[in-house]
Amino acid sequence: MSGCHSKLGGTADTYSSLSCLWQGFFIAFKEPRPKVAGEFKDIGADGAKARSTLLSKEGVMKQSFETSKLYYGFPIFILGYQDQTYGYNVTTCSSSYSLGDWLVFGVGSKENAADQIKHYQKFTVNIPDESFMLQMEQAGFISHREKIAELCLDFRPSKLTQAPILDACPVVLDCKVDRIIEEDGTCHIFAKILDRLADSDLLDGRGPFKNDRFAPTYFMGDGHKRVYRYLDNRVEPMGSFIKKARKKDDKSSITT
Repeated sequence: MSGCHSKLGGTADTYSSLSCLWQGFFIAFKEPRPKVAGEFKDIGADGAKARSTLLSKEGVMKQSFETSKLYYGFPIFILGYQDQTYGYNVTTCSSSYSLGDWLVFGVGSKENAADQIKHYQKFTVNIPDESFMLQMEQAGFISHREKIAELCLDFRPSKLTQAPILDACPVVLDCKVDRIIEEDGTCHIFAKILDRLADSDLLDGRGPFKNDRFAPTYFMGDGHKRVYRYLDNRVEPMGSFIKKARKKDDKSSITT
């Protein structure tokens, strides 16, 4: 997709929130998790282990299930970075979250992307829509090679970070590393968002962002199977359900 790139409006400063977030994240990795009420307990029937089944308020039975991982829905993005061997490179990621001007995501410690980001301390998060699914998959399955030329990806280097900004991705975050935690074969990268870029048709002038026009693809699944999920066209403003409930309550009080 072509078109000018513009800044998206940021949120208020969240240093206090990030401080709590960072401390909690660190503690979660460094300290054993205490047992809590309602946690699964082993029972000794014939020496076999069993897990409790939990009952929700609505009476629906919830059952424990065995899986090595659970992805409950994360937007897929293409990580862009400078490469000491190839100049520029990319790889596909999904596990991330953003809070204010901060971004946190994970990448395998042995991956080329991890080595290059440790070296350059900068990267881009290029968020595609479903029109870019083939290239997205290829960027993830090909490893330790020069992928930008091989996949014929059009890009320009960021003026702020020199990391590649992919033309085909409607939304891009330009980021600088703040700290990296390595645990269990994964680099958990904490970064500051330096700039937010979007195709002009996703913006009303220089903002606000047109949420209903952007549809990233989501990654979901467990240790058995992973899938892609797509957004539909439904959009509801935050707080709208509370407003609807209040209006309903007001009408009920008038009629009674």
